[in-house]
Amino acid sequence: MDEAVDLIYEGVKYSFSCCRAGPHTVAVQCNGQLVEVRVRNLSDKGMLVQIGERSHLVYLWDEKTGLRLSIDGKTCVFDVEYDPSQLTSSVSGKVARFLLEDGAHVRAGQAYVEVEVMKMYLPLVAPESGTLRI
Repeated sequence: MDEAVDLIYEGVKYSFSCCRAGPHTVAVQCNGQLVEVRVRNLSDKGMLVQIGERSHLVYLWDEKTGLRLSIDGKTCVFDVEYDPSQLTSSVSGKVARFLLEDGAHVRAGQAYVEVEVMKMYLPLVAPESGTLRI
C-alpha cells in the first residue's frame, strides 16, 4: 500500500510516496527516483537506517511543533503544515457551542467555539481573521 508523506523543511514542502517492500524494507519515491531503505529498530527507540551502502543512526520525536529528527547526531525539524483555512484544536473534546454563526466574520484572536474537555469548557480562538464556514 502506497502512503503519501509530505514534509516541510525550512519553508519547502517535500512530497514522498512510501511503500513497504519487505519486513525491514521501505521503498521511497521522491522526485522521480526510487530508493530502497532498510530500517532496523534499536532497543533505545532509535533506528538504524541503511540507504545503499551507508548506515545512519536516526531518532525521531513527533512534537506539537512538528517532527524532530536526529540523524547521525545532527537535528532537523520538519514543520507542521499550516493551513489558515482549517480551524483545528490541540485538545480532544466535544463541541459545546458555536459562539459565531456560519458566515460570520471572525477576527484573529477571537473565540469562535467552545469545546468541552473533561467537564471544562475551553474557548478556541481563530489564529487569523476571515469568514467562518461551519
